[in-house]
Amino acid sequence: MSNLKMKRAKAYRNTAITEIQLLLDFAKRAESDINQYNIFKARFSDIERIRDEFDHQNTTIVDLILQDENGDITLEDTLREGFLADYYCVKAIYDTITSEISKSDTVPNSSSSSSKLHANMRLPKLELKRFEGDCTQFPTFIGLFNALVHNNASLSKDEKFHYLVSSLPPLTSLESNSTL
Repeated sequence: MSNLKMKRAKAYRNTAITEIQLLLDFAKRAESDINQYNIFKARFSDIERIRDEFDHQNTTIVDLILQDENGDITLEDTLREGFLADYYCVKAIYDTITSEISKSDTVPNSSSSSSKLHANMRLPKLELKRFEGDCTQFPTFIGLFNALVHNNASLSKDEKFHYLVSSLPPLTSLESNSTL
């Protein structure tokens, strides 16, 4: 009976160890990519359940081992230390991320790539390339133009028009490319 109980307890404990390691992986991803924050936050809500399950199963295993006067719980102590190290690392990462988010008053979501976890992170400058009249290149041009200029609320209509005109070739160049 105790052999079966030991196998079950070890299986459940191993599941808790796997869950905390996965949670740590999500935490590290969220730490370097703010767009992963919502996934991490959802999984983080399980952290206390995972710890309770680990503690319960590890205690059961230790109790069963200590029923034998020669029982050695060194492995169980090592596993517990490793579990707790991962557990506290996850909690620390969560606290760091939520603290940085509350400082910026920005709650990230998967569609908001403008939210930045690290203030010193600099993205490369995007340049609007000229449209040279090739119709196959127009979808790329207009998509980039809309993202950088047209949808930019900080630009006036006159500025947007200027960017559009300066991104287009002279009218004569367009007429010569026409196959009509």
